[in-house]
Amino acid sequence: MKRASAFLLCVLMILSFCACSDRKNGVSSSSVAPPPAPAKSGFSTKELMLSEIPRAQAVSDDTLAAVSPGGGKWGYIGKDGSFAIEPIYLDAGDFSSGVAAVAVNDTEKGILYGYLTKDGEFASYLHPNFTSASRFSHEGIARVREGESEYFYINKNGTLAFPERIVNFGDHFYEPYVNSFSFATDFKNGTAVVIDHDPVLNKDHVFLLSCEGKAIFEFPAKYCKDDLFSVANSIRDEAGNCIVGTQSGEKVLYGLIRPDNGEEVSAPIYEELLPCSENLYAAKKDGLWGYIDHTGAVIHDFTFEDALPFYGDVAPVKYKGKWGVFGNDGAWMIEPYFDDVSSTGFSEGILAYEKDGKWGYLKSDGSVLLGQAFSSAGDFSEGAAFFQAGSGLWGLLNEKGEIILEPAFAEVHCFQRVDA
Repeated sequence: MKRASAFLLCVLMILSFCACSDRKNGVSSSSVAPPPAPAKSGFSTKELMLSEIPRAQAVSDDTLAAVSPGGGKWGYIGKDGSFAIEPIYLDAGDFSSGVAAVAVNDTEKGILYGYLTKDGEFASYLHPNFTSASRFSHEGIARVREGESEYFYINKNGTLAFPERIVNFGDHFYEPYVNSFSFATDFKNGTAVVIDHDPVLNKDHVFLLSCEGKAIFEFPAKYCKDDLFSVANSIRDEAGNCIVGTQSGEKVLYGLIRPDNGEEVSAPIYEELLPCSENLYAAKKDGLWGYIDHTGAVIHDFTFEDALPFYGDVAPVKYKGKWGVFGNDGAWMIEPYFDDVSSTGFSEGILAYEKDGKWGYLKSDGSVLLGQAFSSAGDFSEGAAFFQAGSGLWGLLNEKGEIILEPAFAEVHCFQRVDA
C-alpha cells in the first residue's frame, strides 16, 4: 500500500517536522538516539482458514455503510447485511449529520447529486441539483457545485452558508459573488482552505476560511506558487498548525505555520509530512522518516524507511524492509516482521497487516486479533471492518475478530454513524 505523493489542487500533503531547542532554519540538533537495532524477533503470527474464524450476530446500531453488490449501483446496509437503502444510485458517499450524498442520472442534466436521509428519502431542499457534493462537516456545512459553477458551501437546509460574505484584504474590500471559490476543501477543525479571486487587483488569494465565512488567514505567496497549491487541504490541525509547502527545484518541501499569528513553526525542509496525531507528525527528510512535535522539535530521529501516525504510544514504522510497531519511548513493541500494513496505520486501535501474501489484524497492545486469513483487509470504523477473501467479494468483521457478514459485496465504504 503505497502512499500517494502530494500534488495539484485536490491532493493533500500533510506535513510537519522541525527542529529541537537549538534549531537553526528548521535543521535539528536533536540528540535523540535512533531506535535500537532489532535482534531476531520472537514475534510470530499464523495463517488461518476462513472457516476457522468464529461467526457472530451483528449488533444493531445507528450506523450505515455504502456498498455495491455489483453492476455499478450503490445503496446502504446495516451491520446485519440487509439494505436500509436499496442499491439504485450511481454513487454514494458516507453519512454525516444525518444525510449522505448520492448520485442519480437526470435525463436532461446528466449525473446530479442530492442528499438522502437514513429513510432513503431526499432531504428537504437537498434534492439532486448538484454536479458535485461532499459530505457535511461537523459544522453542518457541505461543499457543492451547480453546473459549471465554482465551489460554494451550503447549510443542511439547502441555503448558502455565507451569502453576504465581505472579504477584507487589508487596503480594500470587495463582495465576491455569493460564496463561490475556484478551489475549496471540506471543513475540518472549524476551517477550510479556499482560493478566492480579487477582481480589484486581478489576483488569487489562498486563505483559511472560518465556518462563519471569514477569511482568518491568508497564506503567503511562497506557499501558493504554480499549479501545486501546496497549501491545499492544509486545514488547521488539532495542534493549531497548518502544513504548507514550497517549490524547491522539481519538488515540494513541507513545513508548519501557525495561522493565528503567521509564525513559521518549522521551515519547509521535509519531503513529506503526515497529519498530526497524538501531537506528533511523521516526517520524511533526506529519504528517511522520523517524528516531530507540534513545536517542530525532533522527537524521534530520521531512521525509518517509512512511518505512519502514532496511535496512543505506538506507531507502525518500516525498518530494513519490514514493518514493526515502534513505541514513543524509543523502543520496539514489535520488531520489524510484517511485509506491509494499512496505509492509514492504526484505526480504532487495530492495525491491518500483511505477512506472506495474507492479511490479518493486530491490536495496539501488541496482541494479535486475527492471524493472516484475508486477501485484503480494510480499516476498522464504528467497530467493524470489511475484509476480502479469495472470491474478491467483501465481508464484515466485528472488533472481536468474528465474522458477522459473509463476503457478498463488490465494493464497500466504511461504516459511519448516521448522525455524527
